[in-house]
Amino acid sequence: MPVRIDAKKAKLSDPTKEYIEKACEKFSQFYDRIVDVLVIVDTQKKHKHTNSVEVIVKVPGQRLVGKGETDDPNLFKAIDEAASHMERQLKKCHDKKLERRKPIDFSAD
Repeated sequence: MPVRIDAKKAKLSDPTKEYIEKACEKFSQFYDRIVDVLVIVDTQKKHKHTNSVEVIVKVPGQRLVGKGETDDPNLFKAIDEAASHMERQLKKCHDKKLERRKPIDFSAD
């Protein structure tokens, strides 16, 4: 599963990139048909020192978006928040696919 990382207004260190890749590797546990993962990191140091992370996952027929934002200078909190949002969405997507596959039982009563 390819993970693309796009950093706006900042340069990410290697440990941060590794942390993002490690967080995205967990997504395959929840849904196995992931086509592409894009992580957009945006830091704004002007007003509130806000860090925002957006995770975009493409699966067949859908594009899922998970966002995380923090006022703390620690970028890892925003990464964790975005990853947890994405995990919930992938679980929901997987469960919907399983519900559609269940056969209908017409022999009731």
